[in-house]
Amino acid sequence: MRTRQYISFGVFAIILVVGIMLRLFGESGTQFKTVDSTDSDNQALIRKLRSLNGVQVVASRLRYPDSIKLESVIYMSDDSVCYQFCAKNGSGGVNRNYSVETPEGSIPVNDDDNGPDDSVVTAWNKYCSHKQGESVMAKD
Repeated sequence: MRTRQYISFGVFAIILVVGIMLRLFGESGTQFKTVDSTDSDNQALIRKLRSLNGVQVVASRLRYPDSIKLESVIYMSDDSVCYQFCAKNGSGGVNRNYSVETPEGSIPVNDDDNGPDDSVVTAWNKYCSHKQGESVMAKD
């Protein structure tokens, strides 16, 4: 029985070493697939990645970043992303907030204690208010 285990282990080790050797010393002709930016699957992935980056930026600007609870993330046709979320404020309560990633890439965020910032309100009204877009949040 032990002999069979040693043989199995030896075969596994040889395959592992050969694989590593080929990886290190084999041809470096790695080929990458060209991404068609008009492909709808790729567009959806790009929207999700961009919105995820925006969520990280929004959370990093909060007093308690780990307290963020997303309510909606909407990708608009003009390439802006609208975020609605709740987060803990400095008094221990929870505020409902919103933010916008503009097509230019700026992301104004509400100060969680002093109410809406004018830049957030202006961006929200321009890019999100009374408009429809595509939700990039996972569906239940």
